[in-house]
Amino acid sequence: MNFGDVIRFGNAPSTTASGVGGDATVIWHCDQGSDDIYELSLVDFSSLRNEDAPASMPHGVGGDATKIWHCDIAIDDIYELSTVDFSSLKNANSPAANPYGVGGDATKIWHCDIDTDDIYELSLVDFSSLRNEDAPSTYPTGVGGDATKIWHCDRDIDNIYELSTVDFSSLRNANSPEAFPYGVGGDATVIWHCDIATNVIYELDTGPIPEGGYNSQIVIIS
Repeated sequence: MNFGDVIRFGNAPSTTASGVGGDATVIWHCDQGSDDIYELSLVDFSSLRNEDAPASMPHGVGGDATKIWHCDIAIDDIYELSTVDFSSLKNANSPAANPYGVGGDATKIWHCDIDTDDIYELSLVDFSSLRNEDAPSTYPTGVGGDATKIWHCDRDIDNIYELSTVDFSSLRNANSPEAFPYGVGGDATVIWHCDIATNVIYELDTGPIPEGGYNSQIVIIS
């Protein structure tokens, strides 16, 4: 299989799947229609549990088994949520006005905003911007991964990306399985993805790294 190929998929638990992330052991999900945060089953993507999101337009969620990062576009805030009951442990203003995606792990927070069309690394302490660069396209809707990998999706050109952790440039990209990719996350071994129009959750293939590394050839899948 190649980078971005669909391994499996299933229906999201509600009507407006706006964010997904996690790692190989857990899937976090948010839905703008139900205004809920979810833990999803690794087997069939059904809801294991859900609670109200802290604000009214949850648009991004990610993290790992120990941390949940979340963003909401109604109040333009970034959150750390409790892994126990999804309540807010802390929150602060996002660095720009339309925070659509957030993810990472216990050591890194990756973030994207459709107002600035930027990718960010955020502070673990106060969610301020540590650095930011242009996203590879013009409607960055989802971002996640871990300290070693950044997964990203863009609604304008319906692509899934792996981004460089150094400068956020595109290392490789592939077509999204649907036309409205809104959430992506995971870790070095797995990619979770969701589409807001079809309300489907996907596991996508991380694909092989080219022999000799990324610079040995152009890796663009269309």
